[in-house]
Amino acid sequence: MVNVSSPDNSFGGVDIMGSWVEFGMVMVALVAGMVIAFPVIKSFIIKSTQKRWNPLSETFREENQKIQDVLAEIRLKLNTGRTCLLQFHNGGTYLDGSGIKKFSLTHESCESGVSETSRDRHDVLMTHYLDMLSVISEKDSSPRLVSDLDDNIFRRHLESVGTTIFSIYPVTSLGSSRVVGMILAEWTEWEKIENVNDEDITSIIIDGSRRIEPHLQKKG
Repeated sequence: MVNVSSPDNSFGGVDIMGSWVEFGMVMVALVAGMVIAFPVIKSFIIKSTQKRWNPLSETFREENQKIQDVLAEIRLKLNTGRTCLLQFHNGGTYLDGSGIKKFSLTHESCESGVSETSRDRHDVLMTHYLDMLSVISEKDSSPRLVSDLDDNIFRRHLESVGTTIFSIYPVTSLGSSRVVGMILAEWTEWEKIENVNDEDITSIIIDGSRRIEPHLQKKG
């Protein structure tokens, strides 16, 4: 009878194979623990943030008012009918767990007699406005004719709120290139833009975007 011995997996008295198996089990346990704990940690962070947020605080009012003031200044300097800030945000999740990307109007300055658009620009699916995102990606604040746009939902929306000419420019997170929103300036009357220089429009919109950035970090 042949005596078949099992392979020797030890080295220096240490069972190498057994050690690797134990290490693997520990790693699996750690990963499983992290997966289980992540929702709890996330919920804790959100609740902690919410507890610190106070809508009646002076900081909240001051920072949001500064954003509003910048928009009003842009409107007056450029003689627009409406100037607003729209910000990107999540809005629930798809079945695969990925976030639903949306945008909403958060601040708006309108000339007397020009309708406000907060109801029409709340919780809007970004997938419906791919043409608008394409325009924003150009990072060009030059004024554009609504009638020059292709027939799409963005054009039809602007026409529905009386906009004939618009300028749109991204707003980024302070200190980074991450786009978090956009400034949209709208002219509802042709004669209001006749005496405004295109270069002034470009520089004032870009400057307004940069001035808004720091207040987005502190407004909550």
